[in-house]
Amino acid sequence: KKLTTENWSALFYVCNDLLAPPSEMPGIFQEANIPEIKQVQKAELARALLSWRLSEVQEDGPFVWPHFTSRSFPPPRASSTPAYHQLGPSSYRVLNDVEQRDTLHRLGQRMNYNSAVFIGSIQRILTQPVEGGQDGFSRLAQYLEGTNEDSLHYVCVDINRLPIEVTKWALVDALCDW
Repeated sequence: KKLTTENWSALFYVCNDLLAPPSEMPGIFQEANIPEIKQVQKAELARALLSWRLSEVQEDGPFVWPHFTSRSFPPPRASSTPAYHQLGPSSYRVLNDVEQRDTLHRLGQRMNYNSAVFIGSIQRILTQPVEGGQDGFSRLAQYLEGTNEDSLHYVCVDINRLPIEVTKWALVDALCDW
C-alpha cells in the first residue's frame, strides 16, 4: 500500500531501472517511449516492485539500496555509490570528506542557537563512559531523544556515522551504537 502513495514517475523510473516491468505491460518498458499514466497504473508498478523485491532479492537482513544481491541480475554498480557498513541492527553510510563538509555546512546554515547548544551537549555526553550496562544505554537514548533532529544529524555526520534512514530514532540508535 505504501508504494501506491509514491509518485507515478518515480515508480516507473525504479521499475524501468530494475528491469521489473509489470507483467501485463512488458513491451512498453522495452520501447524508447515512456508510457502514459493511463497505460500503466500505479498499482501495477507497485505490484511489480513488490514481486521483484520478494522474488529477485535474496537478502535476509534489511534491504539497502544499492547494496543487495539479485538472483537474476548483477547489483547496480556506480562510482557514486556510498560506502555502506552494517554493525548489528543499524546500517550506516560513510561519507567522503567533501560530502561530510557539504552536509555539515548545509546543516549549520539551518540551525538555531538551541541546535548549537544541543550539539555541544551531545558531543560531551558521547565522550563520557556509559555506566550501568543496559540502563546506561537507555538513559543515553532517553537524553538523545530529548534533543532536536538537526543536532543529532549534525553529530552523526561529524562522527561519520550517518544512518541509511535519517529519522530521529535512527540517528539516536546510530549514536548509541557508536
